[in-house]
Amino acid sequence: MKKVILLLLAIASMTRLAAQTLPQTKKTGTHERRSSGAWYVFTGPEGEFSLSFPKRPSREADSEGLVTLIRTYDAVTDDGMYFSINFQDIGGDPRATENNTWASFLEQMVTDAARNRGERVVQVHRLARNVVELELWQTVQPSGKTQNTLQRSIMRRSRIYTLGCASFINGKEVNKSICRTFFQSLRFIK
Repeated sequence: MKKVILLLLAIASMTRLAAQTLPQTKKTGTHERRSSGAWYVFTGPEGEFSLSFPKRPSREADSEGLVTLIRTYDAVTDDGMYFSINFQDIGGDPRATENNTWASFLEQMVTDAARNRGERVVQVHRLARNVVELELWQTVQPSGKTQNTLQRSIMRRSRIYTLGCASFINGKEVNKSICRTFFQSLRFIK
């Protein structure tokens, strides 16, 4: 039963971009510093990770997860690229295998859920036992515009981290090279 709940959490985290529209500019938190190349190194609120954004991220409103609140930080560049991280705790022993490994059928469940929402799945694959990456095309309502999205979800120490990278320009493919730079900048500190 816990695996099913974890899968539902993963699917919810991985699909938060589906309802996104261009975010409003908000006051930024205090956990960022500028790095070389005009990217900002963001440190998680508990100091547990760092992640480089192409510009200073903003804190979005928390949303309800199944166990804890889902916290989200995001940034939109002038050329219409969207970058985000959201994370939530799933409870249980952080050292337990089930809290550090995705179920073997996660990819199929995520694919089925996306297709049921009318999204076109380009690919979904496992990069490691606890890392799954998804690429899809979403239709943003009510505008009907399409956006290309890459998402990487990581289950680590009883927490799910979902990184998102999308193009907010209708029909424009996301710059995968920049998305990979963003994804690969994630560092766990603790």
